[in-house]
Amino acid sequence: MTWIVVKQYFLTGSNDPDWATQTHMWAQLSGSDTQTYSYEDEQEAWEKAVELQNADSTGRKYRVVKI
Repeated sequence: MTWIVVKQYFLTGSNDPDWATQTHMWAQLSGSDTQTYSYEDEQEAWEKAVELQNADSTGRKYRVVKI
């Protein structure tokens, strides 16, 4: 099995209140040079997700999904 780390995508320009917004997660946007992280071991993937979330000053959430 392969596990990938995905991060929260903030939608900008929405008139919806914060409580009504949907959470969108992505590994890499089309055309982006953002690095992707994939692992065979789920624990390693979660460790990377925690590392990235702790280092992210924007407050984004990170998750791990099985593909």
